[in-house]
Amino acid sequence: MTIRTGKRLPRNRAPGDLAQRLQGTGFVILDEVPGEELVIGVAGKFWRPDGGRCMGLTADDFAGFSRPGYAKVAWNFKLRAESPERTVLSTETRVKC
Repeated sequence: MTIRTGKRLPRNRAPGDLAQRLQGTGFVILDEVPGEELVIGVAGKFWRPDGGRCMGLTADDFAGFSRPGYAKVAWNFKLRAESPERTVLSTETRVKC
């Protein structure tokens, strides 16, 4: 986001849990399996320099969100243990325009 906006993010982030910090940036947690997978989403006009994110969107709102001129993105971060010493992080991104 620093490259996109030209603004450096402060190192001392706002207090709160992950859901609160994400919500403050327009992102929302869509699903979570603690210690295994996290799915987040955001809606906006990502081709604009500021991202045109829809602030205040909730997980309940996300599935039905369909506004002309906007796109929505969902992606996951998944952990898979390969051995006691090795964990694989994978991600998949889905975009609807």
